[in-house]
Amino acid sequence: MWFVRFFLSRPLVTVLLAILVCVAGWYAYRNTSVEHLPNTTPPIIKVSATWHGASAEAVDQSVTQPLNKQLMKISKMTNLFSISFPNISLITGVMNLSVPVNDAYQMIQNEVGQVQSSLPGDVRITVKKFSNSNVPIMWLFLRSGQYSVNDLSFYAEHNIVPDLSRIPGVAGVNLVGAGQRSVQVFLDPVKMSAYGIDLQQVFQAFNTRNISIPGGFVTTFQQRYLLNLDLKFYSLLALENMIITYRDHAPIFLKDIANVKLTAGRNQAYSALNGEQGIALGIVKSNDTNTFSVLSSVDTFLNDDVITDLPNSVHLSIPYDAKRIIEDTLGSLKSDIVWSVLFAALVVFIFLRRLAPTLVVVAIVPLSLLGGLVVLYVFDYSINMLTLLSLILLVGVVVDDVIVVVEAVEHVGESATGEALPRSEVVLRAMSLIIKPVIASSISLVCIFVAVFFLPGILGIFLKVFALVVVSGVLFSLFFALSLSPILCQYLPSQPERLWFLTRFLKHAFSCLDQAYTRLVQLCLKGRILTVVLVVLLCVPAYFLMGVIGSGFLPAKQNNSALEIEFKTPHNSGLEYTLNRAKLIEARVKASPFIYSNLLLLGQNTQNQGTIIANLKQVRDTDAAIDTLSRALSDIPGTEVTVAGKPFVSGHLDPLYFALLGKNNAILTKIGQDFSDVLDKHPDLGRLSIDAPKLQAQYRLEVNRALISSMGITPQAVAQVTALYGGDIQVGSLLYKGSGVTFPIYLSPEEGSLTQPNDLHKIYMYTPSGQFVPLSSVAKLVPSVAFSQISRINDQVDIQFSGKPKKSLGLAIAEVKALAKKHLPAEVKLLFLGQSESYLSVASGMLTALGIGLLMLYVVLAVQFNSLIQPVVIMLAQPLAAIGAIYGLWLAHIDLNIYSMIGVLLLMGLVAKNSILLISLTNELRREGLSINEALQQACPRRMRPVIMTSLTIILAMIPAVFGTGIGSEGDRSLGVAVIFGMLASTILTLILVPCVYSLLEQAMEVCLRRGRENS
Repeated sequence: MWFVRFFLSRPLVTVLLAILVCVAGWYAYRNTSVEHLPNTTPPIIKVSATWHGASAEAVDQSVTQPLNKQLMKISKMTNLFSISFPNISLITGVMNLSVPVNDAYQMIQNEVGQVQSSLPGDVRITVKKFSNSNVPIMWLFLRSGQYSVNDLSFYAEHNIVPDLSRIPGVAGVNLVGAGQRSVQVFLDPVKMSAYGIDLQQVFQAFNTRNISIPGGFVTTFQQRYLLNLDLKFYSLLALENMIITYRDHAPIFLKDIANVKLTAGRNQAYSALNGEQGIALGIVKSNDTNTFSVLSSVDTFLNDDVITDLPNSVHLSIPYDAKRIIEDTLGSLKSDIVWSVLFAALVVFIFLRRLAPTLVVVAIVPLSLLGGLVVLYVFDYSINMLTLLSLILLVGVVVDDVIVVVEAVEHVGESATGEALPRSEVVLRAMSLIIKPVIASSISLVCIFVAVFFLPGILGIFLKVFALVVVSGVLFSLFFALSLSPILCQYLPSQPERLWFLTRFLKHAFSCLDQAYTRLVQLCLKGRILTVVLVVLLCVPAYFLMGVIGSGFLPAKQNNSALEIEFKTPHNSGLEYTLNRAKLIEARVKASPFIYSNLLLLGQNTQNQGTIIANLKQVRDTDAAIDTLSRALSDIPGTEVTVAGKPFVSGHLDPLYFALLGKNNAILTKIGQDFSDVLDKHPDLGRLSIDAPKLQAQYRLEVNRALISSMGITPQAVAQVTALYGGDIQVGSLLYKGSGVTFPIYLSPEEGSLTQPNDLHKIYMYTPSGQFVPLSSVAKLVPSVAFSQISRINDQVDIQFSGKPKKSLGLAIAEVKALAKKHLPAEVKLLFLGQSESYLSVASGMLTALGIGLLMLYVVLAVQFNSLIQPVVIMLAQPLAAIGAIYGLWLAHIDLNIYSMIGVLLLMGLVAKNSILLISLTNELRREGLSINEALQQACPRRMRPVIMTSLTIILAMIPAVFGTGIGSEGDRSLGVAVIFGMLASTILTLILVPCVYSLLEQAMEVCLRRGRENS
């Protein structure tokens, strides 16, 4: 009580502290960063190794596997993904979330350095940090009726991309829609043989004639001169006139044996907005920067610099902008907070029937919310969906303590009407009655969430932010409930305000409610065992409903402003075929009544995959649009199509995602196909796509090793010359003088000249003795098949499965596990990825959090009540709340996901408050001499009103979240439904069950103690 007396005697100090919190909270609100969701992307490091001319199998054996074995030694490596292609190895290291990205980069860099010396000498390795899964947060689109896409690409690359890349927080800009502009040297093998020139002479010419080396300075007695040794070419004309060699003292120029052209390159991509071709620019942010602030800077740059400087016929559009999604989502949640405060005020006014006490309660709410924002700012967290959702919950939570204080002051004031006590004495007497239960109830909620701070992984990231806001808000609420609210109550009018009709009506209604509940408590105490049995029977069906409602990581359906449509053609498809399929898909998407614009992106990674970002007319049409388009796009031949809402959390679109791991590619492929047949017999798993290694036709080089050895030719020389078949051999660069633009130079065969294995006779090479021999005399190309790529996870070859199950994700994972145990050999491992992996982590983590939280709560209550039995009675509210949440999710057709799990976790702390208020007053009355049942019959009606008030406040505070229709509102709805039905069930059943169980256990304890005394 010294705490209350201190602030009651110093009202100015209390008011100044409240003002300070308001100012600090407003500053924090204005300066805290804004995001859509907390950043759950783990540190991702990319390692790429280039080995020109090597097959996928050679790359896998000589480069990928040595790197994998070395990188797997890193203890904090979560998963290691690798893909070996011809010429290149791509390795992705996913580190533990607790590892800073710079530390992860340094660890991988060190391990790569240790193994690099054992790799083939011409392997080139680069290590890069991977930014936020490389998912663009904004797409820009350039189109023009006058300029070609190559011209637009050139303009964007040199006039927009450099400035965009310099904006703080921008990690890179992905340019999609045209190939890389380059200088292509198309060599004619027939002309080369006629002039007696081989490919090695061409290489030598580029290496020795298109050069620039540092010259230093020449110093004389009078002056210092710069020595310019720049011998590079600066125009196509100069390059064409490069001398390759001499024949009969006459020079042979490059133009004599080749056509030199500035082209857009072979590996073109394609992009279109609403069917109109153009150039798309995807802006990728750095992993440690804020999305909202980065996009605000980009908007400023576009409006001030880009749009005003565009050529007349060039138009810029923004088909996708994450900033607008964040603004819409957070804007709707902010309005929900306002409605929650109004609903809380309405509940308090209805129960207290006076405006002044209502204002006391309402005054504490913004103070607690602003205090939570201050803590958020201090710990450098962002304002996002979770933090705003936690503030909505906080509205219902923080009024609890103040409601108890105000209601106690009102009750003591009404009871002491004839004593003429001063208002300050009324307040102190009321505070002495409720200060202990108020502190205990607040600590009980804090205990539940303290365990969250020790959780690792994605669940830890989600819940830490949530827990920080709730715990800080509760502590601020407790502080002001014990300091500011007594001061405000001290100066309240002592008589009810003149709302005669409403006051009389409410007073009569609550009087009837009190009488009805008193009779109900008396009836239940007479039939205590029957009451307990009935409540238990009511709870039993919830166990079976768990299997009906299912479980998952994110809500099965989510409102969104855009859909992401991914499609894939056969692995060896070229751009032309994939584009043909893409236009069929694009036409059907465009015809959908739910879509108002669509952006087609083709060739970002490979030429057989593409994406369409389709913007919805109405957010509420997300599910209908997904179902309609999934059916409309299911019959396009030669194409696998996946339709989903554009994900808020980066990763695989399909929720069910797993891989089989083994040692041998061929064996695993056969096992994978057999397992796919097994999965197809279970239609409730949905249509699962399989990503298995594909065999591709190839030409394999075979050389007569004995013959080339006798001729003095090395196998390497033969392979280098034969590489002309594939083309795109880089031999330098060409800088256009005055423009500052550099183009790579590639060697390729003249179109149609080298397409068949027997075309080897067109290629000649010199032996060390000077013989000019056709390549066909020492080597041949043999048609065969080989894996086009070799994929590994944790250094084991893998086959990946993904799809949308028709049942809940939790049930689907359990079924896959059972089928794998039955049908897969022991040497094949099952590994869940993406949302499936996150779900398993969340499910186990949530049980851990609940277990630790409930244990801490029990300890605190045991200390508070000095009893080992009474905490058990109080904690009966927890299972009742969980059961109510399960019934609610079942009625609302919502699965148990991360949001509803957070709601259940919150309930564990909230519902204990009601039991604490009831049991603490019962103990107080028993100490005054009343029997157990007499104390219960007096305590229950007196505590009924604050219990119902606090419960209704929380329930009504969640109503806006339940009925929201904005982007991502399904997460809010999941949490809201769990909290509302959990509070309803717990409140009703607690008011009935807790008195019965308390009476049974306490009377049993009295009997045991009495018999113990008699026996002694």
